[in-house]
Amino acid sequence: MEIDFNRRGIIVLSTYRSGGTQLTRFLDTLCIQHFDEPDEKWASRGEIEVGIDGDVLKGTLESLYNDNNKFEVWLLNNPLSILSLYANNEFTKLSNEYNIIHLSRLNKANGVLSLGLWERLIEKGYFKIETSEEYKGYSKEAMNKFHNELLEDKLGYIDVSIGHSALDESKFTLKSTNSKLMMWSYEDNLNKCIAKLHSLPSLFYEEYEHDSKTFMSNHFPWASQYSLDEIASSYRHKIPYIYKDYRKYYQDDIVKLLKQWGITNL
Repeated sequence: MEIDFNRRGIIVLSTYRSGGTQLTRFLDTLCIQHFDEPDEKWASRGEIEVGIDGDVLKGTLESLYNDNNKFEVWLLNNPLSILSLYANNEFTKLSNEYNIIHLSRLNKANGVLSLGLWERLIEKGYFKIETSEEYKGYSKEAMNKFHNELLEDKLGYIDVSIGHSALDESKFTLKSTNSKLMMWSYEDNLNKCIAKLHSLPSLFYEEYEHDSKTFMSNHFPWASQYSLDEIASSYRHKIPYIYKDYRKYYQDDIVKLLKQWGITNL
């Protein structure tokens, strides 16, 4: 995959909890490789943040079309921004002026459910800060204990969050959970439609979830050894949950709702 560094920058088009932050870090490293003076010639901007209480389209466009004359790396995963751009046909112009990469997940259910699982891990006191000098990973004994606790008390409606919606503040019911999952499925499928309409390259989080070597070889074979080493060193330890399919830690009715909206795992 080539990156045209003469364009305005790079946009990663994705949904929340789909590995966009990690991919933008890879792209930041490739920018460092390309530009001699990164602080002056390019900038890593992170997520585009807008709220429903303002002019969504204006706020989004002001972020993407500012006047700083730098090559910028953006993560576009806010569904308000994405829908406003799509509804106003702004992706036609954006795809000509930016390098846009569509990012999604193969294990969609894990993406949607990972936040609730991680928050329960913290709540139960099992989460480890890996930057600590005392960090030694997660013991098998601790993970087995956490696993058994979850099977006794499975995650429910309150643990399902899509990370951005006012619905996350609503009552935690079957109805509200169904609405959240419907919205997430809509967001994911809209992104697919945008990618297909504008012939955008598509990547999957699972391609680099555990190891970047093959991913970089397949998609960015022009990356320098410096970039490859920096990207490899950026990996954080994955939490070794006993079940790799997170649906098994959630109530059965939530699993049925996920299937209804096509939010599955391989």
